[in-house]
Amino acid sequence: MEIFASVQSFINRSSINTPDCLVLDVWMPGRSGLDFQSELVSVGHAVPVIFISGQADIPMSVRAMKAGAIEFLTKPVRHEELLAAISLAVGSSIAANA
Repeated sequence: MEIFASVQSFINRSSINTPDCLVLDVWMPGRSGLDFQSELVSVGHAVPVIFISGQADIPMSVRAMKAGAIEFLTKPVRHEELLAAISLAVGSSIAANA
């Protein structure tokens, strides 16, 4: 697991490994998680995405899910829900790469 403070710090990372999933907040410094998800989809990166947010609305969650998000969780997030979503995302990532 790696943690990044922003989308830009993720892009600038030294690791070249493709993540099994991304957990993104809708509101992040510099670029929204929704915009980042759109960019990933537009360049063909099929990384499973899980969204969390404390300030999301229905159109945001619909946008995320239509773009392929695995789950959209609202804060405060119960750790069981987040772990279940990560398990689902990693499972779909492994199946896609098999």
